[in-house]
Amino acid sequence: MPGVVQSTKVNPTAIPSNRISIGLPVISSTSLLLTNAFVYHDFYKKLPNDSVMLDIDNTISKLSKANLLETSFNTDLFSLGLVFGKNYFHFNVTEKVNISFTYANQLLELIQKGNGPFIGQHLDFSNTGFDATHYREYTLGYARPVTDRLQVGGTLKYLYGMENYST
Repeated sequence: MPGVVQSTKVNPTAIPSNRISIGLPVISSTSLLLTNAFVYHDFYKKLPNDSVMLDIDNTISKLSKANLLETSFNTDLFSLGLVFGKNYFHFNVTEKVNISFTYANQLLELIQKGNGPFIGQHLDFSNTGFDATHYREYTLGYARPVTDRLQVGGTLKYLYGMENYST
């Protein structure tokens, strides 16, 4: 997608078709990603009368010993791209948040059933952990066509860490 300004995020030699581009929070580049260890149909089972019922046992049975729930959110606070002759300059400020939670399937079993079924047993939560990182990315880039088939460019990034929580 060479005409899209966001293409410079993955290809520093990209030169968008617009001579000027300005990005503002939420209305320009925003992304949300969610990754988990289960899928929608793991949560329910179909009953003979064509209705559905929540099925937590099935959900837990589909999990591995260690599972990952992960999300990331990115939004441009400000971006500016300018074409001067054959030169393309761009500047970008992006807010980034990444959160991951690793958990054992036994943790969900304990939450669902309580501790009664596990009296006298050893539950292993050694794979359980939480990590959250919030940082701001400042980007400065340049691109220029050299020939009809060759463009050169580069991007410098400064990452400003704001918070990190981990267990």
